[in-house]
Amino acid sequence: MGRIVEAQRIPTVDAFHGHWGEAEVVNGGPLSVELSTGVMVTRAQFLVRRNDYHTRQGELIDIDETQIPEQISQRTTTWGTGPNDEAGVWFHLGLYKGVVKLKLGTRHPLYRIVPNLGEMTPGVYANICHRFESHWSRVLLVKPGMMVADWLLANLQAAHASIEANNLAVMTLDEATRPQTRSEMEHDYGDVIETEREEDSIVAIMLAYDTTIRSKFPGQPIVESLPRVFPGEGGPTLPTFRYNVIQQPGAVVKVFYDPPDPALANAALLFLKEGVVELTQPVTSTTPDAIQTHNFSGVTLVGELDELELRDGDGATIARGVRDTSLPEPVGPT
Repeated sequence: MGRIVEAQRIPTVDAFHGHWGEAEVVNGGPLSVELSTGVMVTRAQFLVRRNDYHTRQGELIDIDETQIPEQISQRTTTWGTGPNDEAGVWFHLGLYKGVVKLKLGTRHPLYRIVPNLGEMTPGVYANICHRFESHWSRVLLVKPGMMVADWLLANLQAAHASIEANNLAVMTLDEATRPQTRSEMEHDYGDVIETEREEDSIVAIMLAYDTTIRSKFPGQPIVESLPRVFPGEGGPTLPTFRYNVIQQPGAVVKVFYDPPDPALANAALLFLKEGVVELTQPVTSTTPDAIQTHNFSGVTLVGELDELELRDGDGATIARGVRDTSLPEPVGPT
């Protein structure tokens, strides 16, 4: 995540777009800015980039607030909201043992191995269906056509397939579509360190615009009213701090770092990014020379850690970590 928090990204762009319009009035006509690639960008083209980014923001919101909840709702409807929901899997499997007892009797071997519903969480719905389908198939060899209430085995199999489809959709949206959309947004916006920033990204355009205005209208009011590319910061350069990292067993990454200058004592969160995994932990101390240690679970390090940042209470990045392999692992309790 970059220095400009998500909620401020479009307002920042809008501030530049509005200022650009004022600059064109001062200029007496259209004003283009030149990127490092030599490409000229107009205010209208900048607006297109802004709108494309805003569209992707909407796509993320739709994934989180509509598409994933819709799939979860469909899965819940199929499974049933409770044991008395007569349209759901839960209701029918709750009756299953009694039906087998009625049809086969308590001495039959198949009655003695009727599956148990067990712990019913969304992650195991499909497995529960599978166990009952397997047993039901064997019962049908003895009692062809056995029904549970109004359901045949085929009804359970169809419900199982529906649940599997919902699970796959949720996983795809959560682990593929959302990360891809977010990655494309970060690529287009360019709120990353300069060496990784695309030369035609939104941030690159805003920085080029800033340079253009300062060089074209030195000492004029239009320069004094320039918006900041990075709100709340004194410029694009952020402080850095040293850190080192060790992969621990069980997908645990141990991070230890040297807290930066006391001026950054307002650091509230340590942010870690590795691939699509983004995690934060509260900062307990930024005392100089006191090495801090954090253990992040569910992370397997591949090469170098993608990002390690210190952030304030609002989530804004205030310092970036730079790995120093010579930084020793702290000894003793952490």
